[in-house]
Amino acid sequence: MKVFEFAGVIFNVDNVCTIQKVNLKKEESDEMVPGIQIVTVAGGMNFTFENAEKRDAKFENIKTELRGL
Repeated sequence: MKVFEFAGVIFNVDNVCTIQKVNLKKEESDEMVPGIQIVTVAGGMNFTFENAEKRDAKFENIKTELRGL
């Protein structure tokens, strides 16, 4: 079974539908927060980051990690 870990969550690669960069809106304001959304056949999770540069770096890291599987 091919798996990868992200933020303490273990994902089965065969169940992942999409991994994408997103901008999430904070509930209490119109401010946008950079994030990564991972959608699986069972549902999805959003992960937020301090800034877009950190999000983009982690996104590239995930892509590189998945290519090696």
